[in-house]
Amino acid sequence: MLTLFTTCKQFEGTTGIHQRNALKSWRKIFPDADIIIFGNENGTESIANKIAAQRVTGLKRGAFGTPYVNEIFFRAQSMTKFARMCYINSDIILTSSFKRMIEGISNCAGKNKWNNFLTIGQRWDVRFDKEINFDDPDWEEKIFDFTVANGKIHWSSGIDYFFFLKGLFDEIPPF
Repeated sequence: MLTLFTTCKQFEGTTGIHQRNALKSWRKIFPDADIIIFGNENGTESIANKIAAQRVTGLKRGAFGTPYVNEIFFRAQSMTKFARMCYINSDIILTSSFKRMIEGISNCAGKNKWNNFLTIGQRWDVRFDKEINFDDPDWEEKIFDFTVANGKIHWSSGIDYFFFLKGLFDEIPPF
């Protein structure tokens, strides 16, 4: 199985809508995954309860209040029993195509006996400011169609997820 982990901004306004949609999509696509939300920002406790995620507070933070990346990665890896890990930005909506990608890479890694790998990816930029009805059986198709019609692929510098095997990031300098 898989562990998805992230940090969030305050759950206010459109930022809150984007994050709620994203986090709910993760649970919909990966019902058995460990989901870990790092931080104590307004709304994190509520969404963690709604999607059955773990919430971790008390993080070491830098001068601008941002949690240290090394601590997030270390703590996520120490908290889960799963080998497959994915740090993902908290506003990224996942669909079943992401799950197929995760499964494909995992199968390839297993067949080739890879001890480690790192998969990174970018996003489509699209402004979708409504709560998604995840009970709608066509929600993925509707999001896809809306994204193709209204979005654009983000520059290649926009890295929004890191999929890897536990242990790859054992030593990260503090930042």
